[in-house]
Amino acid sequence: KDLDGSVLSGETYTLTVSSPGLDRPLKFPRQYPKHVGRGISVTLLSGASTTRLLGVLVAAGERSILVQTESRGEAREIAFEDIVEAKVEPRW
Repeated sequence: KDLDGSVLSGETYTLTVSSPGLDRPLKFPRQYPKHVGRGISVTLLSGASTTRLLGVLVAAGERSILVQTESRGEAREIAFEDIVEAKVEPRW
């Protein structure tokens, strides 16, 4: 029965559950510290083009972040002014 007491029609339904804001980009330096230790995707300026890094956010300071990259396993410091977009990458 439905909430109003009527009988459901037997149709199949799909319920999709998501977390609000999980896929939103990080826009302000104050947002980074709470994500230290999580996976992160960072698109940054590299000359006239952009580069995308995947890794773990190791630290977040006033002017930059430190990302442990997945590809080379090295820590890379990235200035906030060089970040085009950064998103938390959930590990399922």
